[in-house]
Formats: sequence, C-alpha cells, structure tokens
Amino acid sequence: MLQRVRQLQNDNPHYVHADYSQVSTGGLIIPTLTITNSSQAPKPYCLVTARLHPGETQGSWTVDGFLSLLCSPKGHFLRQNYIFVVIPMVNVDGVVLGNFRTGIGGRDLNRVFDSPSRYTEVALIR
Repeated sequence: MLQRVRQLQNDNPHYVHADYSQVSTGGLIIPTLTITNSSQAPKPYCLVTARLHPGETQGSWTVDGFLSLLCSPKGHFLRQNYIFVVIPMVNVDGVVLGNFRTGIGGRDLNRVFDSPSRYTEVALIR
C-alpha cells in the first residue's frame, strides 16, 4: 500500500498530498492522503477509509479504484469541489498479522470507537 500511495503522490503532486506521520499501535505507518485541487474557497470534506477489518480485502480494491478515479481527468470536478481525506488501510497491524477482524491487541477496532485514546487507529478516524 505504501508503494501505491507514493506512486499517486509522485504522479499527481499538484493535488495529492500524503502524510506519513500517523503510526499504528504496532509502530507501522498509516498513510493518509489528502486529495483536492488548490482553491481558496472553503470546501466540504469527505473521509474515505478501508481495511478497518483486515480480512475485508475488497476494501483495498475499492479504495484503489476510487483513488484512480480521483486522480484521473474524470475526477477533476470532485477535486475542484471537495477535499478528500483517504486512509486506505486503517488497521495495518491486523493486515500484517493476518488477522481477519482484529488489530494487534486482539480487539475488533470497529467496536472501540467509544474509547479511541487507547487505539491509535480509531483516534485517527475520529
């Protein structure tokens, strides 16, 4: 995933910004992309996330297609009118460990939104 994020940023430097400062509970990088055309006018935000449950691999395919659309000429209208924040793989620890629903601590991150301070990945989304 990091390779794909870097490719998107290198191929589209005018409207794709990647942030690598977020780190998972297990110490892995959680890349966050911001995609928009430069504009002084305020725009609404749209948050897109995938792979909160590591076993839901179709999320990676869906986000990859969505990113390809946003970075294509067809995505110009969307980039012009919205700011997209995309976290293509929220639960990187669970993916690396081969878990199906849980993160590194053995908990389903989709069930801990009420206590995000203990789970870096959930706090990132909130």
